[in-house]
Amino acid sequence: MERSFSASRYLKQLHRYTWYSLVVLLVFTSLPLLASMIRTDSVAAPAVVPAVLLFGFWLLPQVFRGKAFPYLTLPFLLTVTVLLVSSAASFFLPILPVKGRMPVSETLDALITLAIATIVYLVSAASLKDRKLVLDSLRLVNLIGALMIGWSLIQGYFILTAQGNYPDWMHDLQSWFSIRRLFPNRTTGFAFEPSWLAHQLNMIFLPYWLAASLTDYSAHTRRFGWLTMEKTLLLGGIVVLALSFSRVGWLAFGLAFTAAAVRLTLRFANQAQEWLLRNRAAGMAFRRFLTALIFTVLLAIYGGGALIALEVAGRFDPRLDRFFERTEDNPTAIHLANRLAFAERAIAWGTGWEIFNDHPFIGVGLGNAGFFFHEEMPSFAWLLVEINEVYFRQAHLFNTKSLWLRLLSEGGILGFICFVTWLYLLLRSVRVLQGDVDPYFKVIGFTGFFFVIQLAIEGFSIDSFALPYIWFTAGLLTAVVHQYLGQLTPSAIHPDDQDNAPD
Repeated sequence: MERSFSASRYLKQLHRYTWYSLVVLLVFTSLPLLASMIRTDSVAAPAVVPAVLLFGFWLLPQVFRGKAFPYLTLPFLLTVTVLLVSSAASFFLPILPVKGRMPVSETLDALITLAIATIVYLVSAASLKDRKLVLDSLRLVNLIGALMIGWSLIQGYFILTAQGNYPDWMHDLQSWFSIRRLFPNRTTGFAFEPSWLAHQLNMIFLPYWLAASLTDYSAHTRRFGWLTMEKTLLLGGIVVLALSFSRVGWLAFGLAFTAAAVRLTLRFANQAQEWLLRNRAAGMAFRRFLTALIFTVLLAIYGGGALIALEVAGRFDPRLDRFFERTEDNPTAIHLANRLAFAERAIAWGTGWEIFNDHPFIGVGLGNAGFFFHEEMPSFAWLLVEINEVYFRQAHLFNTKSLWLRLLSEGGILGFICFVTWLYLLLRSVRVLQGDVDPYFKVIGFTGFFFVIQLAIEGFSIDSFALPYIWFTAGLLTAVVHQYLGQLTPSAIHPDDQDNAPD
């Protein structure tokens, strides 16, 4: 009996530290050692390795023993099922090889990335079963976020002062963490490229830091008055996001920040109204007018600040500077997109939409959208350098460059609806947490709210299932919602004590 208890305790500790390694490795997207092992030239996120180990040696045995998943995982698993059916049905479509690429191999590669997303999500949702492990994970997120911000700010220093002429030691250090060299004019952190750095920030770090700052919460016990670790990291994260020059990343965080600013504005407007009307009798109409006036003034300040920030950003990024140029010869949206330097992305989105129109029910199967691009792209596309570079000189196929268009074109309306339903249920669930009196549930509720807002925009920039950031945060939110629901029903074991309970 004692030996059995000791073995169980050892396995729990092994699970915990394997999970910690997953969290720590999240900042790396293309580790050279892993990339050489799996022979890839892009996505090689090492956090997937401990996730696979946890799935194979910890989660699957529990499933065989009858462990139930949190209810929020069900619509996600339904999405995976629809995508599998779509991929199976694609073998009955008349898809011809392109550039020597075969539909079977592309589908298998895509299914591997879908498996990565499923594993990371399920492992995250099942592992974070108690509050202590969630708080430990948030502290680790802060730690690795601080390291990422520090390394990014060093890059930013040489970008702003030396035009991106980095010393050799920086290139050597970056080569340990990424298969790609440093960018001369954009920060990358430990990521493969600047847009992936922005994706990391928007999917894991900034939602939590913004939520913690808004609710004055900290996962750490030590704080200096109103200043917390999360507030400091939020400021650093905003600077690093700005230096990544990711326009989609800016827009995603900008919407989340706007939502937070509106909430703060309402709070401040009510406080200002109470102060102005103190010891004064005022009618309801005057109170409403005063609230609207304060609210309007604050929004005008926010809007002016946003325009100034856009103007300053345009001084560093010529693509944004063109936003203020007057034009009289842009008759179509695609010409406007070309002037703003994202015509290739707009064409990819439009082509994905055309593929969906031709195969609306279950799509063309995962990984197969690239076989239809040469038929569906507009003629204007062949005037663009990047389009010709990909088609005639590179081995890989075109892609939709958007998670949403990929779901539509490759999974059809069924796959898209299942995925959006999952996100909607996740959003509704975390909205309930926002109103809880427990600061722990409240901060996770706001984290989930900002996460969904930012994902709605980031989905137009990232189309790969292999990057673990969406699935890690979604798993964390699912797990905490499950903890919250567990407190609403009688249980012999409090969630904080589940780590010490026998399996």
